[in-house]
Amino acid sequence: MAPTILVAPAEATWAKLPGHPRLLANAARFEALKTPTEEVSRQLLVLLKQQAKEALAGEPINFPATGFLMGPARQAQGRILALALSYRLTGEKRYCVKAREELRRLCDLPEWRPSHFLDVGEASLAAGLGLDWLYDELSTEERDRIAKAIVQNAILPSLEVPSGNGSWVDGDFNWTQVCHTGVIVGALAIAEREPALARQVVERAVRHMGKVGGTYAPDGAYAEGPSYWSYGTSFHVILIEALRSALGTRHELQLREIPGLSEACRLQQPDGWANRR
Repeated sequence: MAPTILVAPAEATWAKLPGHPRLLANAARFEALKTPTEEVSRQLLVLLKQQAKEALAGEPINFPATGFLMGPARQAQGRILALALSYRLTGEKRYCVKAREELRRLCDLPEWRPSHFLDVGEASLAAGLGLDWLYDELSTEERDRIAKAIVQNAILPSLEVPSGNGSWVDGDFNWTQVCHTGVIVGALAIAEREPALARQVVERAVRHMGKVGGTYAPDGAYAEGPSYWSYGTSFHVILIEALRSALGTRHELQLREIPGLSEACRLQQPDGWANRR
């Protein structure tokens, strides 16, 4: 099936970039989440509190000087997101203090291991959401450090990766979703500082995400199996929501309306699998 052709956000869209927080949720949305009204959200809040408690007690993460950084980057990401979200929902400073510590350690690394670009995608997502959600609590120096790390460790290395020859840039596999999403989240977090770079990585992803999106057609099946379905699709959804929340146009709906993508979740239900035997 031919890839879906997507359209990049218009000039006027970038001119209306909202303040922080703007990724996945704004201040009003965070305020509403403090008092969940249905059972699933209440259960998720209990789970979040447990994850934040574990993050507070966690020993410093070991970032190896060589080899894959993916495991430690994902561990840092889990801590930063749980702590930052807990701070937004409770106002308890201990969460903010620990989240800032984890952010600084991640962003002080000399690189995020671009030789294995999934590592970069994971780290950039953590840094971008951490910066955005904690923006008002960070010092000018901390904001500068995080923004510099996103540019030097994620955005610029991503622009050096060519398309073709199995590259994630224009691929049809989970790396395409993870790497584009991580870089875009980082770029949207600093878009007022680096507008040209932010537009460049968003427009590049928009040109190519239709290809991997097309693999879900016609009924949401994923060629790499259920584990990679979970990994790639999770990041694909984050990409859609990052674009929706930061750019606020119908652009993100074009990603959502890729044939088969909206049906993908139905395959995870027992009756869905049974209907396809």
